[in-house]
Order: sequence, then structure tokens, then C-alpha cells
Amino acid sequence: MVNSFLGNVVQKLKVQQPNWENICFVLPNRRAQIFLQKELTGALEGPLILPQSFSIDDFVVAISMLKPATDLEQQQALYQSYCKLIDKSEKPNSFETFLGWSTPLLKDLNTIDQYLVDRKDFFSYMSSLNEIRAWGQSQDKMIQDYTAFWKRLPAIYKQFLQRLEESGQTTPGMCYRMSTELLESFIQHNSKTQFVFCGFNALSPSEIFIVRELLSQERAQVFWDIDKQMLNDELHQAGGFIRKYISSWPEYKQKPFDQAHKFFHAPKEIEVTEVQQQVGQAKEIGSLLAKMDTKQDWSKTAIVLADESLLMPLLYALPPSIEKLNITMGLPLDQHPIAIFINALLKMALRQTAKGFYYSDLESVLSLPETRAIFTSSASSLDTVLEQAKKDHRSYVDTAFIKSIVPKAASAMADTIFMMNRTPDQWVEDTLELLPFFYDVQQSQPIKQAYSLAVEKLLVLLCQIKELVAVLNQAFSFSLLRNLYCQLSSAQKLNFVGTPLEGLQILGVLETRAIDFETVYMSGVNEGVLPGQNEQGSWIPYEVKKSFGLPTQDEQDAIFTYHFYRLMYRASNVKLFYNGTTDGIQIGEPSRFIAQWSFDRPEAHNWKNHTQNVPFVAPPNSHKSIPKTAAVIEKLIELAKSGFSPSGLNVFIKDGYAFYKRYLLGLREEDELETFFSHKTYGMLVHKALEALYTPKIGKKLTQADSKEMIDRVDAVVDEVVKHDYPQNISGKNVLALAAIKRNIQNLIVQEQADISMGNEIEIIALEQKLSITQVVPGIDVPVKFKGTIDRVDKYKGDIRVLDYKTGRTQDLGIMEWTDLVYDPELSQARQLLLYTILWNKHNPEQPAARAGIIGLKDYKKGVHYVGEKVSPRGKVSQILELSQMEKSETVFNQLVQALFDPNEPFSEPEE
Repeated sequence: MVNSFLGNVVQKLKVQQPNWENICFVLPNRRAQIFLQKELTGALEGPLILPQSFSIDDFVVAISMLKPATDLEQQQALYQSYCKLIDKSEKPNSFETFLGWSTPLLKDLNTIDQYLVDRKDFFSYMSSLNEIRAWGQSQDKMIQDYTAFWKRLPAIYKQFLQRLEESGQTTPGMCYRMSTELLESFIQHNSKTQFVFCGFNALSPSEIFIVRELLSQERAQVFWDIDKQMLNDELHQAGGFIRKYISSWPEYKQKPFDQAHKFFHAPKEIEVTEVQQQVGQAKEIGSLLAKMDTKQDWSKTAIVLADESLLMPLLYALPPSIEKLNITMGLPLDQHPIAIFINALLKMALRQTAKGFYYSDLESVLSLPETRAIFTSSASSLDTVLEQAKKDHRSYVDTAFIKSIVPKAASAMADTIFMMNRTPDQWVEDTLELLPFFYDVQQSQPIKQAYSLAVEKLLVLLCQIKELVAVLNQAFSFSLLRNLYCQLSSAQKLNFVGTPLEGLQILGVLETRAIDFETVYMSGVNEGVLPGQNEQGSWIPYEVKKSFGLPTQDEQDAIFTYHFYRLMYRASNVKLFYNGTTDGIQIGEPSRFIAQWSFDRPEAHNWKNHTQNVPFVAPPNSHKSIPKTAAVIEKLIELAKSGFSPSGLNVFIKDGYAFYKRYLLGLREEDELETFFSHKTYGMLVHKALEALYTPKIGKKLTQADSKEMIDRVDAVVDEVVKHDYPQNISGKNVLALAAIKRNIQNLIVQEQADISMGNEIEIIALEQKLSITQVVPGIDVPVKFKGTIDRVDKYKGDIRVLDYKTGRTQDLGIMEWTDLVYDPELSQARQLLLYTILWNKHNPEQPAARAGIIGLKDYKKGVHYVGEKVSPRGKVSQILELSQMEKSETVFNQLVQALFDPNEPFSEPEE
């Protein structure tokens, strides 16, 4: 690229005519080394050996001659040191508990060493600070332990470093500290080498020591990349660090600083796009790339992801025209679909009981695409497993149930994934066998590569966990396994292998250091993402960090300010994307960098703000309505022949469109597993229990002895009814619901027993009576059938009663205007009772019902609520159903059917 930073560095060095073999470049990262080699190859002529180059981390390791330990190795060594030096009278934390607090502590200890903080002073200060904080407080054990830990930490840390040194390792922070002590030896060993530092911004004290020592011996040059205006502006964070070095380093007092440039002020096209939802950014970028010329040099185009979680959505959104691409960023392993799948399996194993896997955990696993990819042709059977579990009301599902449904060909795989009662060791071994299945589940090459890398990382990770547990000699539980898995998978990243100098470049923000592109697409430019908030916890208070010169969020903000603007220096076409939707902790606010650039932008920058164009086709009418066509009338005729029930007619009055969907189209809501009894299930269980209790009493007058006998049987009968519908043992809130069912039924029978004791005769005539009648309705060409199931018919004080049990709220059953029954949804219970009474009377003209009412289990003390006429809203309801009232009732249902068949009245939703 013309005027690239690394290209300019090579050209300036070329003027000096150095011995290239004796040049050693030090760069911010390994990615920049590849681009440097390209610039060197293009600028230098003739056969030659390319200069040596290091990333800063590799350079420090080379000086210190120490191998940095991995995170897991550090955790293991620190835990062993902690256990050895803790007070013998105290029991050390388990490794599982230790993981919860050791990660931020290790990060702090590494930072202390990298920033060359005097450990003795620091530990003494922190110990004293915690003693002062605890002074005057009630010295409970937690405060005492915390204070004692800080006193013991210097010895633990010394033991920790010794353990690592015995294995030829150390911490990354100690590599930096040791590099400052061994630097002179390194310089003497490389006496002919000239060092060139390129593209740095924020240097730690150890890095500053190395650079300044080499500068003082005239063994190094430093090339900074900084805009002149940003450098001179005391308030601009992008130039803060370099400004400090220029003002404080003696090397820049002797010679004026001449490396500032004005590339940022060159003409640029900038477009800022607000996108709805996080994943929408990936789709928008994919859409824009599809419109670009496929023959262009894609290596000059970079997609920079400030939010690393967008990588997988972006790979799926890339158009087929992108034949080559290079991914230079670490996708967090725990965000990869396979890692999510493994985590779901772990959660399922962790929460299993002797009864099986918890249904919601099983549903989560079976719903994942990775599970379906493993079962391939048998994937549809997984839906059957869930559907059958819901039908059987299984809160827990065991292996035998799953294997009874999936095909025999998938039985072995079901055993591998859903075997119960495995030890954590067995689970790890089975998962190690399962992971290779994912090597070839994807067709797209970039996504296939991502899956292969994830498999390899997870295989190594699980083996590391096995080795660690063997060394720790602790009980291996699923809880410890999951904690280790979550900790390690969140700390590791997938490093992709691609064609670094060819094709579209996909990078993270930190990977752009010292590299330039002509076209930049940057996603995730949201406040809280860029600059990011400090999500990593720390044991060191903010004020203490400031006092000891340790980095805080302030320095983090300045670092990312520099990275953002430096990437834009030489870009001519920039597109920034941010999520404009606030969702949970995600704030739909553009980054402060967008506002700052827009406010201070040079005149040559053509700035455009844009909102993603999301096509929205509004429905022609949000109020749903279905006309009664000839086909609909035919469906109604079929329904009239099969019969209208009270519940169906009530649905029609409440919501005509819902009636159309349910009764004419046959559409019903999908069944869901009831973790706890729904109101419908509660009522159904009460009805079944009452039927079982009263059935032996049909045809006889109830006595107080009968009531006592039924009360004594309530527990056994209810348990049997529940066991029939819920074969597995109930738990949780269902235990309370079961007790409530028993109590409600006992209260009802006790109330009835008191009624009998007062001399009132009650004779059970029928229970759960299914009745239907067919009659001619004026204006309807076909006979119309009405049907229903009456909960109970009895004789009370010589009158026949039609009764219905209700476990919920009882409506006002008084009727002032009979025409209200044709359209008022609030009279649904009155309509139900009247239709039941019509059905009974038509079948039993010799003993018609004189009363119809509801037995409310919640307000049983009020007795039966009867339906009947009343003259005023607060008037008393007439309990006796006269012949004239029943004639009016029949007229009401005729009018209801006529309204159903009226072609001029569509099936419509109720008005809001």
C-alpha cells in the first residue's frame, strides 16, 4: 500500500544503507511481521537474507530466556503454593473455589512484574491498607482470613515462582521483569545487531527500560506513527503516550521530534451506519461486500471487529464472491458453537438426578444444530423425544426413554451423549470420542476451518483438565469439571490460519497495530465496546493502581483511542457500524470516537450518517378478519353436524378469529411441558378426583357417614389420579399444588356434610354426563347439534340441579337482559350452565332441572352459585329456572348459531 507506515519505515532505513543482516525489527504483534516482510521484499533488490523480526512478547522472551507458563500451569502452581503455605489450622479452599478468585489475582501479579513494581513495598502497602480497612469493624472470620491472606501472599508468590522455575517456566510478567535484568547480557551477545522498534504507543515501564537502554547505547531506532495535530493537542488521548515520551525522554530533547505526519487529513469517505440488532451488522457488511467489484484487490480491504463475537455471524454472511480471506483475530473459544454444545452437555450432566436429565436441559441440547448434525438422518426423532416427553408430563427424561424413540442406528450415539450416572472421568473420555465428528459437519471452507480449530482446541483442553485433576489429587466432580471448562474455554482463542497477504482481511482491533488498509469496515463501534469497559476483576483498588503506576481504565481508553485513529490515518474509504438497539446490558449508543471524529473532522473528510434500510411490509390490516366464504360455510356445516359445545360458543363470542383458527382450521397451540401444574391441569385433576370419589354414591342419598368416608379417601384418590397422569414423582411447586387440591376437595365435602347435618337431602343422579341434542334452528339449512359434559347432576331438597365445578373465579350469574347472552364474553359461565340445563331437560323431560349452578372450590363457604334472572345489578338472583326462562335460553342459542352462519359477519378479532 502506498505510504503505509511499515513501507515508510523501510524507505527511511533504506536511505541509511544499513547492513540488513544485522537489523532486528521489534513490532507490536506477529501479524505486523508478515506485512513488514512484504514491504522489505518489495523495497530491497538482489538476493539477501531478510532481517530478523520479533513481536514485543517474543522479543522479551528471547531476552529473558524463560518460557512463559500457560494460564492453567500458573493456576496449578499457585494453588499448590497456596495449599502448602496456608495456616495448618485452616482448611484450604477447594480448587473449584480457588478458581473463582485466583484468575484476577494472577492478572494483577503479572501486571505488577511487567510494570516493575517493588513487590515488597506493594505487598506491605496492601497488607497495611486491608488492616486499616478492617480496623474498627467486627472481626468476623471472612475479614480475618482476607487480612491474613495479604500477609501471607508474599511467601505464596515466592513459592509460586520457585515451582515454575523448577519446571523451566515463569509468568509472562516475570519474563518482562527478568528481561530488564538480563538486557545487558543480551546486548553484548548480539553486539552487531541494530534494533528497530516500529508502531508502538503505550509502553510498560519494562518496555520503556529496554527501548531507552538500547537508545542510550545507540543500538536502536524508534519509529512512531502519530498525527501531528493529535500530538500537539494536549487533550487528545490518541497522542497522550507518545507526547509523554517526547517530553520526558532525553533522546528527544537533544533532537527535535520529526516523525509526526498529516496523513489523517487526506480526503476520506466516511459512512456511519446505525444497524438494528448486533448480528445485523454482519449481515449489512455481507450485503455491501456482495455489491463490490469481485476483481478488486481484496487484501487492501479490512473488516475490523471491535466485538469478537461477531466473527461467526460474519463468516455466515460473507458472499460467495469472496474466494480468499485471512482471519487474524482470536475468536474466544467459549463463543464457538461446539464449545456452547459441550457446555450444554456439561450443564445437563451436572443437573441430572436419579430420575434422569432435567427436561429443559435436554431440550437445550436437542435444539442445538450440533446435536442434529451428529444424529444426521435421525435428527427428526429428536423432536419426537421432546413431543413425547411433553405428552407424558416428564420433568425428567432418562436414557432408556430417549433410546426407545430414536432409531436403532442412532442408539450408540444416544448412549454416548445421554448416558446417565457417568463419572466425570467417563464423561471426558466419551466427549473426547465425540468431538472428531465435528471435523466435517460444515461445507463452507472458512466455517469448516473454524470448526476444525475448535475441535482441536477442545481436545487439548479436555486432556489438560484430565492431567490437572490427576495432579491435584482432589475429588473430580461435575461442578469442578464445568468450572474448569468454563474458565479455560473463556481464556483461549481460536487462531485461524489463512493467506495473510491475499484476500479479504478480517481482524480484531489489536491486530491492526502498525498495519494500514485503503478500505476499512469496522463493526461494533458502540460505547462500552470501543473503548471496552474493564470486565476483568482486580484485587487492587483504583487509587492503589494510580499510586504504583499500574494501568487503569483511563489508560485503556487512551490505548484504544490511539488504535482507532491510527487505523484511519491512511484509509481513504471508511464504513463504521454500530448497533442502535438497546438490549439488556448492550447499549444502543455509538462510540465516543464517532462523535469526536465527527466534531473535529478535517474539511477533506466527506461524512455521511446512515440508518440501515430494513424493509418492513406492514400488514394490510392489523385487525384480523376472515370472511365467511362458501368454503368457510361448508366447514361450519361440518362443525354443526359434529356439535357445538359451550366452550366453543364462548370462544366465538370472545374472539371470532380464534374460533375460526381452532374449530374450523383445527389449529391449536403447541403443547409445552408443564414444569408446574397449569390452571387447566389443576382443574382437570380436581374434576377427575371428585368423579372418582362420588361415582360409588350415584343413585343414593348422601349421609354424613358417606361424607366422612370420602374425606378419609381424598388423599389416596388424589394421589392415584395424579400418578395416572404424572407417572414420575412430582416435585417443587407441584407438591404444594397437590396439597391444595386435597384441601379444596376436603373443604367441599366438609361443607356438603354440614349441609346434610342440617337435614337437607342430597342424592347423586349423574357424574360427568355426556349429552347431545340435534334440533332445527330457523334460517339454518341443516340440523344443528349441541353437546356438552355435565360435571354433576343431583337432587337437592327435591329439586334437580345441574352443577359445574370451578377451581377459578366465579362470574356473576345473574341475567338482566337475555340478549346479553348472545354477545357478552363475561356471561360465559351462565351460557354454559343454561346449555347444560337444556341438554339435561331434553333427555330427561320427566325430571327437568329446576336449578343450575356452580360449585366454586375457592369460595366453597358461599355454597352453590345459581344462574337466573335478576332485576338490578345488585339484585338477588332468582334460583329457580322457570319454563319461560328455558324458552328464552333456547332462543339465545338459536341466535348464537344464526350469528355463526351469518355470511355478512366475518370471523374477527375483538376490538382493542
